[in-house]
Amino acid sequence: MNKWRPLLLSLVVFFVFSVSEAFGAGYVDNHMHLWSSYLNHFWPPVPEETVVYEGETYTKPTEGTRKQLLEALDHAGFTNGVALSGAYFWGSAWLPKDDLENKVKKENNFAAIQCLASGNRLTFVASINPLLDFAPEEVDRCAESLGAKGLKIHFNASRVDVTNPEHMRKVMEVLSRATAHDMPVLLHYRGFMLPYDPETFTSFLEETLGTIPGLRIQFAHCTGFGGFSDKTEAVFNALVEFCRKNPDAGKRVWVDVSGAIVDDALADIWNKMTKALGMEKPDFMYRTTPEEAKNLNRSMRELGLEKVLFASDWGGSATLQPKPHSQLLRKELGLTNEEFEALLTNRGPWK
Repeated sequence: MNKWRPLLLSLVVFFVFSVSEAFGAGYVDNHMHLWSSYLNHFWPPVPEETVVYEGETYTKPTEGTRKQLLEALDHAGFTNGVALSGAYFWGSAWLPKDDLENKVKKENNFAAIQCLASGNRLTFVASINPLLDFAPEEVDRCAESLGAKGLKIHFNASRVDVTNPEHMRKVMEVLSRATAHDMPVLLHYRGFMLPYDPETFTSFLEETLGTIPGLRIQFAHCTGFGGFSDKTEAVFNALVEFCRKNPDAGKRVWVDVSGAIVDDALADIWNKMTKALGMEKPDFMYRTTPEEAKNLNRSMRELGLEKVLFASDWGGSATLQPKPHSQLLRKELGLTNEEFEALLTNRGPWK
């Protein structure tokens, strides 16, 4: 038996390498959400959803475990997903604010375990509200003890105001810690009641990407929060201009297209959800117009299609799932088949 051990070991290594390579070559969803039943217990009730798209019925996920994420990936023919911890919701306006450090740690631990048990199909991305006093230490813990491959920050949930010097001091510390651990950052930049204009965004880019060597950022939702309105287009184009003027920093920037095209069903769902959560601007979402889709196509090309990542924002609604969202984007983005195939396999900073 001993004489066969080297051969058997070689076969095992070859098999593992082959599976890893197969996953690496497949479609990837670069923005999916994990959340524990404990977090779900505190989440405000939102309207239930059922949507029929391309002859298939989809419902809003009620659980956020690896099982649900992997089932969604399998249904769409995807191999991998970038899975985001829901810990950043603790400290938001929507949830209780007691015992926050313990709750954040539990949620990041939950996400880490789910990804570890996924057979290398889910990339674990920790998350944190950067305004919490213990945020830098939690970034360290997630990197050193949980093996986090990235960090999710959500400026709207955390009510980060980039024009507030104290807010930016805390954000810079968290971004620096993440970069020190070689963790890319997935950033939801736009907030409902916070400054959102090209000038403010450019200042943010200069202060972060311009001063933190090695910082890598994937901007969620094409820098917005859904759709491609005139405001989002203007901010996106400020990113294009920043990358043109700062090519070294531009190499460390990506955008994902989750929710960048909105259909009637998604607009209706999200407007109901914002009302249920008591957000300040109900009815902010509307169907993407053909002109807006053309503008998005042009802006993506100006940034560089290699910088654009497919993402579904899985967990956000019934239609934001890999299969229906990829079908919608394939029809509406105006990309060639070859370009769209490249979009589906682009891993951005998650290589």
